[in-house]
Amino acid sequence: MACRKNAYRGMVEMSEHLEKQREEQARRREDLERQQRERWTPSSLLERCCTQWLAHGPHQMVLSGPSSIMSSTTYRGCSGCAKEHPKIALAFDNGTATAELSHGFDAFVQYFDGLREATRLKTLRYKLGGDLSSHHEALKSKFGRHLVTIDPKALSASKRHYERMLEQDDQKQAVKRQRTLGEAAPTELLDSILEICYNNSLRELLDIADIAWMRTSSRVIAKYAAKMAMDRMSSIKLTLLPLVPKRDEHPKCSIFGNFEAKGRRHLTTDLNPNDCGSRWRCNDGVFTMAVENQDEIWAKISIYLERKGSTIVEKDILFGRLNRLEVLKYGINTSPFHPKTGGDEIEWDAPSQTQQGGEFGTLQGECEFRCDSEEYRIDVTSVQFTFTDLLGVYLRIKLRQAKEDYMLSPVRRPADKAYIKNLAESARMAPGNAGSFRGMFGWDRVYGTQ
Repeated sequence: MACRKNAYRGMVEMSEHLEKQREEQARRREDLERQQRERWTPSSLLERCCTQWLAHGPHQMVLSGPSSIMSSTTYRGCSGCAKEHPKIALAFDNGTATAELSHGFDAFVQYFDGLREATRLKTLRYKLGGDLSSHHEALKSKFGRHLVTIDPKALSASKRHYERMLEQDDQKQAVKRQRTLGEAAPTELLDSILEICYNNSLRELLDIADIAWMRTSSRVIAKYAAKMAMDRMSSIKLTLLPLVPKRDEHPKCSIFGNFEAKGRRHLTTDLNPNDCGSRWRCNDGVFTMAVENQDEIWAKISIYLERKGSTIVEKDILFGRLNRLEVLKYGINTSPFHPKTGGDEIEWDAPSQTQQGGEFGTLQGECEFRCDSEEYRIDVTSVQFTFTDLLGVYLRIKLRQAKEDYMLSPVRRPADKAYIKNLAESARMAPGNAGSFRGMFGWDRVYGTQ
């Protein structure tokens, strides 16, 4: 008897639950109908159309709930009915982009009538200016992707046509500028103009690549480019990190492999206005190490560009999310050592990874062997890091970023392509080559994970 009562109670509760669900679904349908009537006017046109299609598109399953395990399944959208299903059809033919409305809803008509790039050809048909892909994205965001249709081939054709139009406009502008060029401005006037610009915001508007290109221009322009180059060099901070072989027979895992760091040292600079460069001094560049094999590299020395303390305008491009960036690396052994006249110390120089063989090394120092401890005392005195070196670092990072932005851009402008070409040519002229910084700290974003 008790079992029958429990079964009856369970059926009643289930019936009540199903009734509540039906009431809730009916209420939701009423709310949806009311919202659609408010949005899609006139009402006489809406009566012929499917409100489920206008709101959600084709029939689809939707999961709702705090998690996939505890979620409930609901369905929305049109599962197929005899009513009309409005759409905006985008097309591109004979160099013309068009939009055709299947229904004259006020929301559709008001959007296109208020669009500056749209011209009405006839009722419910518009001619669109600009790139079709930008209109496609805007319409999907405004009305939903289910209400906008387009052939992928039309998108590609419109993109190619728009890029050709931009290229022709650039050529016309170049011809127009060539016609309007008159006599060169007097040197004194150009000097005064550049001085005013330099003392205001010119230094912030130009980047390292722009400054380098200015240095190859006229004498007056090159003079102010040299000033801006010196400003960039005075706004960076460099550190030196020596690495020596580990003496522990069972070395622990380290980011430096079989080498251990001897402590990071800060570098100070002597700016040289003649070559827009500088020689950086290491006031505490002394470290010791034991050498067992004379033929092997004795030590490694890395130069880092530090984010902390640097006020350079291009900080975000150079560092990204990093605190420092390795810009030079050296390997020291017996080959570059030269005996010092009249003394036991040895002078040495070491080339960086951006230098060619046979060049005088940009890292200088002294070396002395201590018999009592059977160690070498290494003193790093200076390292050369000029604006040209900074340019090479910046160009290789900027070139990769510019290529990525160009590939992701919906419209590839000829001016952007020319800019990338100029960056690539400048990078080839900079110290080193395309792989000079491979494997160095902070360069995974350029070369990819090793």
